[in-house]
Amino acid sequence: MHEIKEYLDTGITPQLAESIAVLCCRCFLDSKRTVEERVKEMLEAIGSAAPEHVTGRRFVIWQGEQVIAHARTFVREIIVEDQRLPVLALAAVCSDPEIRGKGLGVRVTQKAFQQVATDAWPEVSLFQTPVPGFYQKLNSRLVTNRFVNRRNVDDPEANPWRDDQIMIYPSEFAWPEGTVDLNG
Repeated sequence: MHEIKEYLDTGITPQLAESIAVLCCRCFLDSKRTVEERVKEMLEAIGSAAPEHVTGRRFVIWQGEQVIAHARTFVREIIVEDQRLPVLALAAVCSDPEIRGKGLGVRVTQKAFQQVATDAWPEVSLFQTPVPGFYQKLNSRLVTNRFVNRRNVDDPEANPWRDDQIMIYPSEFAWPEGTVDLNG
């Protein structure tokens, strides 16, 4: 069985960044970001004091020199009806399209979710997905709040999500009602 390795965002090497970027570009075909743009973004996180980079973690499964499964987490503070709520953001969950169905995506997602409600980590994870059934099997559920990003200077009231399905983990978390400002 392939081992899951955990990396801090601030400790990403150029080799790791490129391998993750290649996998993400193979999996997220609707994204306009190139391998080079993704690598640059990851490497700029090194030494960054931005909260999402300081708390950022990547969960990776390697096969030889290539990443074949990946999930990223970071802490973000959102605002729900003027109340601040820290959440563990889940992003870029993917596995090599040529070997899907072997549980690698499940494994990196479960490893990422293990952070929830441990030590100084938030009690809930928030994320978007085009495949809610995958996450429902992992004890996640859909939420139907209105989402905005008031830091978006062009259109702060616009829906900031790319995907239509927004979910939380764990499903039993008492998720608040009202408009959610992603705050970044």
